[in-house]
Amino acid sequence: MTDSPRSTRPFRRDGPTWFLYLVLAVFGFQQSVLGSTLPFLRAEFGYDPIQVGWHFTSYAGGLVASGLLGAGCCPGWASAR
Repeated sequence: MTDSPRSTRPFRRDGPTWFLYLVLAVFGFQQSVLGSTLPFLRAEFGYDPIQVGWHFTSYAGGLVASGLLGAGCCPGWASAR
């Protein structure tokens, strides 16, 4: 089998890949902080479990909405690669 010219180039991550890594790390940090502080906030502000559930639901809904809007705003970004 012959080696293709592609296999000789070293693998490098580009700018958008590093940006997505950063966004994923920020998301993970926000989820862990929110999950660990919400019991204390619930006791401090007197939230009931339904209100706490709506906080998590609205955060997840915002993430879904931002993903859908981001895909609609930049449709040619993924196909340009």
